[in-house]
Amino acid sequence: MPNFCCNKLFLIMFATAAVFAGGCSGGSNGDGGSSCVSLPDGQIAWTLEVCGPLTNGQTVDIRSGTVGKKANGGDEALGDRAVNKGRVTWTVTNMDYRDFPWPTSDVVVVVFMGYGNYFREANWHILGNRLSFDRRIETRLVNQRADTICIGGNPNSCEKASKDQDKPLYLGTSTYKFDCSWDTTVPSLLYGQGADVVDGLVECRIFDVTGGGESLIQTYQVPTSGPFNSLNYFSVGGNTSSRVGRDADIPTTLTNVRFTLFE
Repeated sequence: MPNFCCNKLFLIMFATAAVFAGGCSGGSNGDGGSSCVSLPDGQIAWTLEVCGPLTNGQTVDIRSGTVGKKANGGDEALGDRAVNKGRVTWTVTNMDYRDFPWPTSDVVVVVFMGYGNYFREANWHILGNRLSFDRRIETRLVNQRADTICIGGNPNSCEKASKDQDKPLYLGTSTYKFDCSWDTTVPSLLYGQGADVVDGLVECRIFDVTGGGESLIQTYQVPTSGPFNSLNYFSVGGNTSSRVGRDADIPTTLTNVRFTLFE
């Protein structure tokens, strides 16, 4: 489990994905169509849609046993397929900076917990950390690996982060859309790496969509620093912190979740 609070690599392996196999909490239509979220462009291998609303911090949890849709529309469990290229989008309301613990803990907004080499942990996640009493929220996209692979870095301590303050600030009266994509087969062009270094890329864009418009707040990027051979679990929602053993939940309303893997 990552030590999200201290933002240092301190990883303890979970049990096998089969133990955690399960569906999505809060209900899912599992629809490969576009009942609430359009299918993204690209050669889709597997997709899951959860329209919601999921209230009071409920999460969408994806495990190896979660059933989604294949490219041809048939039902299929996620299984142990490679997850090297994908995209996930969701919207959230009732996420207010005053609900973020201060100064004791981070809030885990989303976590993608993959397996790298030797079934060891390779993850990316987004944290929200309240830096002051009256406001100042630091958003941090982090990639961590504990599998002896770290393209462009130290394999014994592989952590890379992208962060900013008050982008977003998180106001309970606003609605935010998150759009995160990852591709382990491309150059990130980050950390001084050139186009000849294929170190992968995670990119998360956050939008203010209050009132139906779409205004970009900030874009966060980190390298994957290696492949994601399969998924241990994915979790998004206000209570995601509890999924990684932290007591920092937010009573959010989650809607319009679409998780997609590409060929």
